[in-house]
Amino acid sequence: MDSSISFKEYIDKINIKRKSVVTIGNFDGLHLGHMQLIDRTVEIAERENLLSIIFSYEVHPLNVLYKKLVHIIMPHEEKERILFEKGINTVLFAPFDESLQNQSARQFCDEVLIDRLKAQYLIMGQDARFGKEMLSAEEIKKYLETKGVKVELVPLLKKDGIRISSSGIRSLVEQGNLDLAREYLGRPFAIIGRVVHGKKIGKSIGFPTANMELERDQVLPQTGVYETLVYYRDRVYKGATSVGKNPTFGENPITVETYILDFDENIYGRSIKVEFIKKLRGEITFATKEDLIKQMQDDVRQIRGV
Repeated sequence: MDSSISFKEYIDKINIKRKSVVTIGNFDGLHLGHMQLIDRTVEIAERENLLSIIFSYEVHPLNVLYKKLVHIIMPHEEKERILFEKGINTVLFAPFDESLQNQSARQFCDEVLIDRLKAQYLIMGQDARFGKEMLSAEEIKKYLETKGVKVELVPLLKKDGIRISSSGIRSLVEQGNLDLAREYLGRPFAIIGRVVHGKKIGKSIGFPTANMELERDQVLPQTGVYETLVYYRDRVYKGATSVGKNPTFGENPITVETYILDFDENIYGRSIKVEFIKKLRGEITFATKEDLIKQMQDDVRQIRGV
C-alpha cells in the first residue's frame, strides 16, 4: 500500500464497472457487530447480482483526527483474508488525509459512493456518521434515497446490555480478559507477524522461542505467559507465549516470544499467527536461571494437560 498517495488520487484510480452494495468503516478486529454488516452486504449482493464492496481506511481515522496512536486488533492482510472468505468481492483501504477530512458527507456520497463505487445499496450501522459535518446515518439515508440508493441501517449489537465495539475489545485484550474478547470477536484474539532474531535467551535455557516482529500500533495482551495456538504453513501447534520484558535478564523492550511445542524448524523471516487461548501466569522475575527453567517446564506441562 502506497501511503504517499492522497485520498483523491486513490479514489481517481478506482474503476468499478458493476453496480454494487457498499459498507463503510474501519472494521478493526472484524468483531460480531461488524460481521452483521458484512453478512448483510454479501446477502444483498448475491440476491441482486451486485458487487460487494468494503470501503475502509489505510490508517485508523482517529490517528489523523486526534493525532493519537490507536492500537490495532487486526492487520489489513488478515482482515482481507477473512472478508474474502466471507464472500466480499472488493476490499478498499483508502488513505485518510486532509482532503477526506474536508469533504462533506454529500460530496462523499456523490463523488465516491455513487460515481466511483456505483453503489445501489449502502449498509451502515445505525450510529454511523461521516463527512466533515459528521452527518448522522439517518440524514445520510435520506440524502442517498433521493439519489436512488437504498440504505439499510443495522442496529447496534449488544451483549448483556454492552455495545460490542473495537475500542472495548482493545481494552479487554490489554486487561488480559481474553475470554470476553473472544466472545465479542467471535474468534480468539491473535497476533500475526514475521519471526525475527532476538537475544536467543530461550535457546540458552532449552526453550527456543519464535520472537515476533511487532508493528508499533499492535495491541498487546497484558504482560504474562499464555497458552496459545501457533499457525504455520497450514499446521497448528500448541505454544507457550511470553508477552513482556524478560525481567530475569535485565532491562529489555517488550517482546512477544513463543515456545512452539513439538516443533523444530528454522522459521526466521517466516510469518506465523499466534492465537491466545488463556493466561497461565503473570510475568515473574526469577532469582536464578534454574528457577525460570523449572517454571517453563511447569508451563509446558499445563499446556499439554499432564
